[in-house]
Amino acid sequence: MIALLPERTLRLLVAETSTRPATVPRKPARENSAITPRLLSALDEFSERRVLAYTDRVGYGLADGRKTAAYRLAAFYRYDVGLSEDLAFYCLTAWNNLNAPSLNDATLRQIFANAGKYARGAA
Repeated sequence: MIALLPERTLRLLVAETSTRPATVPRKPARENSAITPRLLSALDEFSERRVLAYTDRVGYGLADGRKTAAYRLAAFYRYDVGLSEDLAFYCLTAWNNLNAPSLNDATLRQIFANAGKYARGAA
């Protein structure tokens, strides 16, 4: 699924998440987010602000409540903002990489799939 992302997005994802510090202090989204405006350039300004604001509200660097937060973010990205499945999963992965410890890939994919099945607004 990640191979479907544009090459520019993949390069930015690798560059921004490979240098993640061991512990991440909680800061506002624009200072601490792997989900930056330049990565969401495909979105209109209103949607971009919604994604950043909600992601900041959920928080970064979580140790507890990561699964619940991941489910909420996945549902928000897909059904409230209307991101494509690839971009929504990318944003979720970028957020997850800032948690200490982050969820493993299998768990994150399962949470994303569950949000697709059971979230309000899902088909």
